[in-house]
Amino acid sequence: MDTNQHCCPNCGGQQIALKKMLYYQGTSNTSGSYSGSYGGGSWGYDSDWNTYTGYNVGSQSGNYASVSQTTLAEYVGPPQRSRVTLLRLLWRYFLRLILIYVVIAILSSIIHKLLLSNLIEQKQMLNFLDPMARFGFLAIPIYAIFIFIKATIYNNITYPKLYRQWEKEWFCLSCGSAWTYE
Repeated sequence: MDTNQHCCPNCGGQQIALKKMLYYQGTSNTSGSYSGSYGGGSWGYDSDWNTYTGYNVGSQSGNYASVSQTTLAEYVGPPQRSRVTLLRLLWRYFLRLILIYVVIAILSSIIHKLLLSNLIEQKQMLNFLDPMARFGFLAIPIYAIFIFIKATIYNNITYPKLYRQWEKEWFCLSCGSAWTYE
């Protein structure tokens, strides 16, 4: 093995580490559950401004999870999967679809009122607006499905390659360059 293999090819520094190691050393996952109860007296005023006191009792419980990272761990972290889901896309674009229909409805009613005097121009304009409405109806779900397919291809083909490459990458703590040994 070459002695230069444990040096940075950019600056020659010897403070090098695998990105994977730096990431796991600088990342802390915390999770757990909590529960508790409380009780105590309270005072206040009623609607006639008379003072009253009471006693409150309650309890609460839940779960928590958090991730803490150093700046270096965040910088050298692994590639991220695409978080696109078909349901999220359709919901996001469904709202845009409704907005487009509202705009087309408003425009068509304005055009209808403006061209009411000339019946021939009105029919020609309405014939023009119908295909636009159909295109708007089809374009947004088709676009959402295209984005979903693109994200699925990324998650199943591109992401595993990037992750395997990330696991083999080295990082220089002196100059910040990254490389892979062949």
